[in-house]
Amino acid sequence: MNLALLEALWDVGAQSVPTGQFSPVVEAAAQAHADWQAKTGRMGHQGFSERAAELRRQLPDDCGNIREVAAVSGGDEAEAAKSFAQMWKGSPGHWRIINSACKLWGYGIAQSDSGRSYAAGLVAGSFDA
Repeated sequence: MNLALLEALWDVGAQSVPTGQFSPVVEAAAQAHADWQAKTGRMGHQGFSERAAELRRQLPDDCGNIREVAAVSGGDEAEAAKSFAQMWKGSPGHWRIINSACKLWGYGIAQSDSGRSYAAGLVAGSFDA
């Protein structure tokens, strides 16, 4: 669990953290995508359909609605975590996802060889927006 990112999300008031439950399965998928982004230097939602389908096979039936956020930033992990939370809050689409009342969540951060930090977050379950 990335505590710097969780603290940053808590600080901006993202409701996915206090209303949902941490899921090691969801976090593993988010971390794997953050790792892939850092390795390739490509930020985005590449492979999301496959990630979501795999999660649907592993999660309870009421967690089939899955959404994802991704971002890239410079700086160390703590600085990047704050930047990710602020970027997501500043984007209505991303904010709708991380500020949703979800059932399960997981977030990951990875650093590339060039020093850029990549993040991915996944939320699963019912959404209020």
